[in-house]
Amino acid sequence: MNRVLWLINPFTFSMQDAYFAASFAKEGNYAINAVMLKEWQQPEIPLFSTDPLFPSIPYMPAPQIESSDFSKKINEVVGIIHQVFQSTNIDVLVSSGVVDADDGVVTESRFADMILVQPGLTFSSFDETTPSSYVLELLPRVQCPVLIAPQTITATKEIIFTYNGGYSSLYAIRQFTYLFSYLKHLPVTVVYVEEGKNGLPHEQSLKVFLHSHYSSVHFKVLNGPADAVIVNELMHNNEAIVTFGAFGRNKISRFFRHSTAEGFLKMINIPVFVTHP
Repeated sequence: MNRVLWLINPFTFSMQDAYFAASFAKEGNYAINAVMLKEWQQPEIPLFSTDPLFPSIPYMPAPQIESSDFSKKINEVVGIIHQVFQSTNIDVLVSSGVVDADDGVVTESRFADMILVQPGLTFSSFDETTPSSYVLELLPRVQCPVLIAPQTITATKEIIFTYNGGYSSLYAIRQFTYLFSYLKHLPVTVVYVEEGKNGLPHEQSLKVFLHSHYSSVHFKVLNGPADAVIVNELMHNNEAIVTFGAFGRNKISRFFRHSTAEGFLKMINIPVFVTHP
């Protein structure tokens, strides 16, 4: 049974998050470990003044959250989690302590098979992007694959593997295959964007690997800027799960922050599996 860390900010938690986690755990027979997060160093916020020459001072410390309020909120969230999971007859482990949202998550990820996170998870009231700045910073640092949850729960009827011929994308495909073995009955579509290259790299070897795990595999070769083409391809499919591979921060940020992919996770509303070697 694979161990999945479910990252939660108690102050932005919603019951919808719990329903997705419970459904995900039941479908894949995962051991869900809910982890309550806290930023020990509070983020700074902009401070504006009425001075016409110097209208703003860059930043000021964010207000501290009282420990009593934090404890009360955690108890409330834990109660909701247990209520939702009991209603679906699924076990869940809620960590007794609070984990640092920065280095603490990275350390915990070493001992997990996968992380489950909402795309908008944040600790700043000024960060309303999707995915949030926190999630973008988290992806290249954690030491296990990450599943970014969709906005709403939808049935998964297809697997989409993005492939660029490199080790990173194949690593993501392989990790997904091992962690989501219960989805092997679904049809697979491999999306490859040529970007000036001729043909599918390592085509025969890729086909041998995929056909050894999946019974229905199709290949789709597209042309154009990879970021825009892939976003356009996924926007029209709300019943799939997709994989992305990236070596590090720059490549992950390049895709999710690119102007053509603005609001990517809002537009497609499907689970996104991201990993890096």
